[in-house]
Parts: sequence; structure tokens; C-alpha cells
Amino acid sequence: MQNNIKNATNKNCYEFIAGVLEENGIAYYGSKGIGGALLKKARSLGMNPNSFLTGEGITGLLCKNPVQFHLPQVTDKSHYEIWDKIEPYLKKGAILSFSSQFSGHTGIIGNDDGKWTYINSSGFGGSNMKYRVLNEDLKQELYKRLQQAKHEQTFLSITLGSVNRNLAAQFEISSQKSEEGFKSNDMSLIA
Repeated sequence: MQNNIKNATNKNCYEFIAGVLEENGIAYYGSKGIGGALLKKARSLGMNPNSFLTGEGITGLLCKNPVQFHLPQVTDKSHYEIWDKIEPYLKKGAILSFSSQFSGHTGIIGNDDGKWTYINSSGFGGSNMKYRVLNEDLKQELYKRLQQAKHEQTFLSITLGSVNRNLAAQFEISSQKSEEGFKSNDMSLIA
């Protein structure tokens, strides 16, 4: 399957993930898409409608057993400790999200010649909106997120999960259905 990651250059990290899902036959937009399901979930719980419009929200909806790590306080040893915990769960095409009290970021795990990477859209919003798709060293991105949380004296939560085809089937774009059911879409193909 061919995917056009470069098309997402004017999208923030969350919109980038939504676009990649759409390109892989998984509806994000519309009342029957993932976004609609996340809005409905928040309303049913009496929460702000946007509460689950996060990388963690998508992962919780599409991944059977997402892995979560929460660091209440980041220390100098956190980078090595968390890398050792997270590395066994890394899989090409998995969704990885970082959240702190002040910010969040989400992207997709890639692997270039045995080196774990983080494919994401990064940049600045507002009136001068400008984003670009990056394929960054995952260890460096983890270190950067940990250092930012340490500097801001806040927690850091990390959520990682691979899209489960059975869970994603309910959001399959009808024009991309195969005769046997859910089309053989594999998020690892985009990484």
C-alpha cells in the first residue's frame, strides 16, 4: 500500500495521525469515524467534548492493550529507565503519545535499518501555522520530552499501542472494504 506522508505538512501532530488513519482505510472524520466516537464517549461521561481528542484517545479506541508509563517526576535517570521499559513494546507503525500538564505530542513508530524513529508532524499553530513531517531518532525524542517535563516540573505520560484490526474494523472506510471484510491495512506500512 502506498501512503503519502508528505501530504500532511500543514497538519499538527493529531491531524497528521488522523490523516494517516484515513489513508489506511480507517475513518477518522464524520459522525461514524473515530473522531465522532471520541466526542460521543466524552459526552456520555459528562466531560468536555474534546477530552478524548488526543493521541491517547485514539490509542485507547484502536489498540487492544496499549502500554502506558507515567512519570510523576522526571529525574536524570528517567531516560535510561523509561527506554529500557518501553523498548520491548516498540513496533513499527505503533502510535506513540507524550502528555504532560502543559503539552502533548503524538506520532508513529518507524524503524530505519534497526534504529527506532518517531514519525510526526511538528511546528507552530496560530496565524502563522507551519508544520512539517519529521522522521526523528526516537531515543532523542524521548530524551527531549523528558527534559521538557523536567524543566517544566511536571509529569510525563507515555502511551504506546498498535492498531488492532478487529477494533479498527468498525471504522473502516466503506469504499476500501475488501470482499472478505476489513482490508489488509497495516499501519506499519507507513513507517
